[in-house]
Amino acid sequence: MHNLRSAPSLKKALSLYQRGKFNSAADIYREILIASPGQPEALHHLGLISQQAGRLEEGVQFMVQSLEGDPNNVDALADLAGILQAQGRFPQALPFYQAAIAISPRNSALHCNMGVVYGAMDRPIEAVACYEQAIALDPKSCAAHCNLGTIYQTQRKFDKALECFKKAIALNPRAPQALANMGAVLTETGKFEEALRYCESALKADPNSEVAHANLGAALENLGRFEEAVAASLRVLKINPKSHVALNNIGSAMLREGKRIEAMAYLRNALEAKPEYAKTYGNLGLALKELGSNSEALTYLRKAVELDPTDADSYRSLGCVYYMSGKAADAIAAYRKALEIKPDFIGAYSDMLFTLNYVPHLPEELFAEHLRFGKEFCEPLLKAAPRHRNRPETNRRLKVGYVSGDLRNHPVANFIEPVLANYSREAFEVFCYANQKNDDAVTDRLRSMVDGWRRVDTLSDDKLAEAIRKDGIDILVDLSGHTALNRLLVFARKPAPVQVTMFGCMQTTGVPGMDYRITSEILDPKGRTEHLNTEELVRLPAGAAPFQAPAECPEVNELPALKNGYVTFASFNNPSKVTPGVIAAWAGVLHAVPGAKMLIVGRDGDQLGGAIEGHGIAPERLEFLKLLPIREFLALHHRVDFALDTFPYNGGVTSFVSAWMGVPFVTISGEDAVSRVGESVLTAAAMRELVAKDTAEYVRKAVDAAGDVQRLAEWRKALRPRLTEWGNGGATFTAQLEQAYREMWQRWCEKQAPVQALAEGTLCAV
Repeated sequence: MHNLRSAPSLKKALSLYQRGKFNSAADIYREILIASPGQPEALHHLGLISQQAGRLEEGVQFMVQSLEGDPNNVDALADLAGILQAQGRFPQALPFYQAAIAISPRNSALHCNMGVVYGAMDRPIEAVACYEQAIALDPKSCAAHCNLGTIYQTQRKFDKALECFKKAIALNPRAPQALANMGAVLTETGKFEEALRYCESALKADPNSEVAHANLGAALENLGRFEEAVAASLRVLKINPKSHVALNNIGSAMLREGKRIEAMAYLRNALEAKPEYAKTYGNLGLALKELGSNSEALTYLRKAVELDPTDADSYRSLGCVYYMSGKAADAIAAYRKALEIKPDFIGAYSDMLFTLNYVPHLPEELFAEHLRFGKEFCEPLLKAAPRHRNRPETNRRLKVGYVSGDLRNHPVANFIEPVLANYSREAFEVFCYANQKNDDAVTDRLRSMVDGWRRVDTLSDDKLAEAIRKDGIDILVDLSGHTALNRLLVFARKPAPVQVTMFGCMQTTGVPGMDYRITSEILDPKGRTEHLNTEELVRLPAGAAPFQAPAECPEVNELPALKNGYVTFASFNNPSKVTPGVIAAWAGVLHAVPGAKMLIVGRDGDQLGGAIEGHGIAPERLEFLKLLPIREFLALHHRVDFALDTFPYNGGVTSFVSAWMGVPFVTISGEDAVSRVGESVLTAAAMRELVAKDTAEYVRKAVDAAGDVQRLAEWRKALRPRLTEWGNGGATFTAQLEQAYREMWQRWCEKQAPVQALAEGTLCAV
């Protein structure tokens, strides 16, 4: 039996404890224990005081001793569980919460706290059950609603998470955790402006909330406000200098801002702060990809998905690096995994559609994937599109808008610049919607050619569609297709009466509401490919695109083989297009021309080299160069006699540039447009004799060309003049394109219901 004389002291100690005078209270509790060893209440409060002082292990010991004297003390059981939980000892905390609940089953807070432990142990089913029980016992438990929302958030069940956070905020409008988490979910679902408001509200409630500052930074980053995003994460570091989340977020924002080297420093610091943080591995992989270190990038991205197999973003990044490394099949598998995790991941779906061109495929199967894209992502948006208010007058000046993320030093600029330079100012008013983050001298030149220029990379799809409607665009033109930085979901919203796709990718978009695709008879022979397009095909006699050679192009030199005594083959194409079939064909050519060498330009020459050498080609016959600045890249053509095209995805601008520099090439003409681009270029160059129907003919034509050096020399001199005559500076193509625009517009006007004129004297309601 405990010494009853200790009772007055217990009362005094409790009073001191409740007033925050912990040291004085502890002194009295120790005196009580001298007089009455094992006194449960004294041990219990000494445990709490130790916890307050950060001496968690000591607190555990006091709590255990307290429970030896009073094993059914619910408060002591709960407090002991709480201390163990604070130490991260979740499995040890769990039985004490269970024991407390067994004694007090209607205690909502106990169920809520046990849910936290289950959540920390990655047992979401039990955590959800605990939170639901807590809410059933106390529907006004803000913490239970908030914590339940957090579980749904980690499971990517964002609708359920939002519902929980809304209930928590309704119960406590100043609950910082619920407000901050609401901001995080809204960021995940692309509602960045709304997310910003919730994070700001969270910071008003708690200016020192790490989570709120971090989530604010994430929302700002997604809005393209990178400096502000970095500033928000720097505020986190003032609160917690070792915050791996803040360090990672700073690196992420800097990476998106184009500051790759600075980003790497913060990301490596984040990795030191928490070596097993998946998002940091993902961002480091992205940074290394952009710095051209694909092999190292793969290592980090594989680690990212190993640490977090539910991270769809990392799987998409992994797919991008596989694609850049020429591993198209692996890339497609990674994109499919991202879509399995996140079915509405439009970026991964678009990347997959583009990459499918790089593997042998049936055109009908690829078209089916495009149809699925249109049905799942675009049809609901088209149904909700408002009615157009453009004036249906056939002969008025039309507003044409071009949407692209490549209005810069990029192959697309070589195609669009001749159009912008030659368009009729009297008949058309031209706007450009630039979706890239970084501009350059080419951007400045293009901007000076048009009537209106909008920087739109930070605008949501809804806001961009709204801006296009406000500008009154009559004909909206996509220059991307399913390539990077496309805005196809804007076109899905049908912001302009007539919508057209061209240049970016020579195939269908699958987007309902995309009315036309600009092409040619060569790329899409009549009667052969209509069934592979959701758009109506418009075949221009001048071809599917004009071509403007880079300004830095040097003059054509003498054929190198005349001096070298051997032929130099080359590939200047994206190494992602180099399939096993292409490698086998190249090896066949090199075997048949024993003295020849081959120059290959690309990001992963070492990997390609191993593949070609596997066909018995000596390594000294191969030379690999990474991507070079444009002047150096163009100068390489002075070393090359003949180029070998890729298939099934042919070269595009690279083929035009090769021909412009006097370097002819052999190609295989396939079944769909992307596999007929080489034929299109050779037709423009009046060299159709270099178009093959299969790999055997491809090898034979290349070997025959290499065997006639004099003919190669003649071709070299003839190519640039032929392309100059064909291209006419883009004037012919642009005139034909504008005529097509006018016919498209007339067809739209004819479909509009006639406007009834008001009879004289009729009053209009106001």
